[in-house]
Amino acid sequence: MLSKIKKEMNQMIKPIAERTNLHPDYITILGFILALIAGYLFATKNLFFAAIVLGISGFLDMLDGAVARIKFRPTPFGEFLDSVMDRFSDAAIVLGITFGGFINWILGIFLLHSFFTISYVRAKSESIGVNCEIGIAERPERLIIIFIASILGEFVNLKIMTIFMIFLLLISYITVFQRIHHTWKAVKK
Repeated sequence: MLSKIKKEMNQMIKPIAERTNLHPDYITILGFILALIAGYLFATKNLFFAAIVLGISGFLDMLDGAVARIKFRPTPFGEFLDSVMDRFSDAAIVLGITFGGFINWILGIFLLHSFFTISYVRAKSESIGVNCEIGIAERPERLIIIFIASILGEFVNLKIMTIFMIFLLLISYITVFQRIHHTWKAVKK
């Protein structure tokens, strides 16, 4: 969904990207390290700080690509590293939420599976020549939902975190099926 406003978002972070002197691969790794810290904060039930660190990690995930496009040439390895670090980051976050007791381990396994499957379906689709940047729960949306759930869980009611994670699981699998359907339609033509 947010991919539709990607140009506007890139314009907003362009001034920051232009002033950044770090190589985009280092920004990617820093974002992953912050996701690990966010996962730890979730596991220790520190929702507010987990949300803040997660937000910074998500911002760095946008920034690395912008820096690559503006100051460096995007490279196949940079794209590969970004994708792999995103999956590691997703695992750290979901495992932290699970170990924190906000969801049970079965829901945690399915949530992690849905995150990985969204990415896998896109990669496989693009490997056969179909652009697959579609779905209601792409990575930015998932991070925003976790961020909002964490803030509401901290200040309103912890049960909100569980409710939001169930909602996130549902829309993540909807995204998987949207991507499968999109790819099927594209190759059927």
